[in-house]
Amino acid sequence: MSFRTYLKVHSACEPAVKWVGYKKFEAAWNQCPRGEWLLWLAVVSGNLKLAVRTMCKIIASEMDPKVDGRAVFDALRTLKRWSWNKTLAKDVEKILDLWPPEPIWISIRGIAYAVFYQKRHDTTQAAGFMSIAYDRIEERSTTTNINVVRDNIPMEAVLAKIEKHIQ
Repeated sequence: MSFRTYLKVHSACEPAVKWVGYKKFEAAWNQCPRGEWLLWLAVVSGNLKLAVRTMCKIIASEMDPKVDGRAVFDALRTLKRWSWNKTLAKDVEKILDLWPPEPIWISIRGIAYAVFYQKRHDTTQAAGFMSIAYDRIEERSTTTNINVVRDNIPMEAVLAKIEKHIQ
């Protein structure tokens, strides 16, 4: 199937499908203007742990110690540990029970929900929550984070998972 069809089969958002048009995967990855689309694709392709590490790096770079409290630091540490197989998904799910007031918490909960849904084999929901997490941090950011995504999620890692499905 074409890369465009692969996106449709996996319920990609219509703007992403329209933007891809008839581009091949490699061209689409390298030219993609939206970090959340790349993160979504990484999660759908089975690279959730890479996506979690990447989002933790982005959030850490955006944190303000004057505003973001201890719960934020602890949650990021738990998410990073999970991405390196050093803690269980049930530990990540505990993040969902917390409601600290920090604005950055929406992104952290989005990542935790991505882990939650991936554990339940619902990759589409997991990818959607990862995209939400990225969108919320981009709203707060003074710079774009798409290069952080590209630098931390190798195109080859995503392609290795989907190449048997696309032409």
